[in-house]
Amino acid sequence: MQKKLAEAIVSYNQLIDNDAAAIANAKKLLKQETVAVITGQQLGLFGGPAYTFHKAVSALLLAKETGAVPIFWLATEDHDVSEIDHTYWIDVRGNLDKFQLSFPKDGRSVEDLVLEEHHMPEIQRFLQNIAREDLKFQPGESYALAMSRAFAAFFHGTGLVFLEPKILRPFAKEFFHAQLKKNPTYLFCKDEKGIRQKVEEETDALHARIDQEPERFSPNVYARCAMQCALLPTHSYVAGPSEMTYWSELEGYFSSHRISMPNIVARKSITMITKEASELLNLCHLNLSTPLPKHFDTLFPKVAVKVEELKKKWKASASEMLGDLVTAQAAGHSIDHALNRLQRKAYLKFLSDKKIPSHALHLLHNFLHPHEKKQERVLNSFALYSHTSVQDVLQKLKTQDEPINLFLDK
Repeated sequence: MQKKLAEAIVSYNQLIDNDAAAIANAKKLLKQETVAVITGQQLGLFGGPAYTFHKAVSALLLAKETGAVPIFWLATEDHDVSEIDHTYWIDVRGNLDKFQLSFPKDGRSVEDLVLEEHHMPEIQRFLQNIAREDLKFQPGESYALAMSRAFAAFFHGTGLVFLEPKILRPFAKEFFHAQLKKNPTYLFCKDEKGIRQKVEEETDALHARIDQEPERFSPNVYARCAMQCALLPTHSYVAGPSEMTYWSELEGYFSSHRISMPNIVARKSITMITKEASELLNLCHLNLSTPLPKHFDTLFPKVAVKVEELKKKWKASASEMLGDLVTAQAAGHSIDHALNRLQRKAYLKFLSDKKIPSHALHLLHNFLHPHEKKQERVLNSFALYSHTSVQDVLQKLKTQDEPINLFLDK
């Protein structure tokens, strides 16, 4: 089985036009002594959030240290399409721009999604935004294969091996039979319409179907971990924060299947700093070790102090001179409105003098903390990595300790 499984992985990587180094790594799986470092993630639109790539570079670094084959598991058996059909990047004014493809959300797996003509304008809009129109997508092709090819293009030259779980299922009959006996609810089975349904109980009919059509079956998140290790020579698994939690609970489950637990290694957490973001931070005299201010008041405190002093004087004068004609509340409202406009003009003059764009803080917030989250949890993988190369990132990571802030040259 090992020979046929390795050959299937080689064929898949040839199908997605993976590089010669990756094909050579996949062929190493033919050898009994080969071990692998595995990581994986749902196949998000254009790579999904940046932490997907960070898992991959973490696996590449660990594989190089251990002499293992680096493998990225593209979790296309998943049927939660709403998690993978969109992504975010920053527009020229610093706004978060959402890119989304409309797919059916009827329970079909990501591996069964197809790119259609109406998806092409949004795909081209994204590729133009990141200046990667060399990446080609065609209506009628598999979404999973199209995105996998793009992944392979971004990781060209690194030797990273990709696989989709569908190529492993014909070799997973023994695991599926065992899981159906132990706990059938850990399995899914596609119905006649191709919709992924949870298995509720063990039946002879399901055992027969595993033998006849293993491609219909897929594991849940817990069983997937064990199936990976049952089929692949897993030395280590590179996990994200939530994965670290559930992997820590799996020792008993692995023992019940008589499968050895791999080493579980936390992925690296990385913040990418483009040249533009770095320049804005310097112009604003800000750094990554302190919270970003919400408003320019923090950058120009003297202006805020002077405006507050002026506000008190104007309100006192209004009360003294117009107290019989205008209420204090009405006068205060008018004065606040006028001085807010004056304060904004003063800020804009300061910004102009220092050559700081008026949208600088807005851009920095959305770039470094989009949706008030870590950059890597929101911003797009392909877009961030279009500013650099994976090889450059790997080189820089060798000398970086956590937290990792990578300053890019463009």
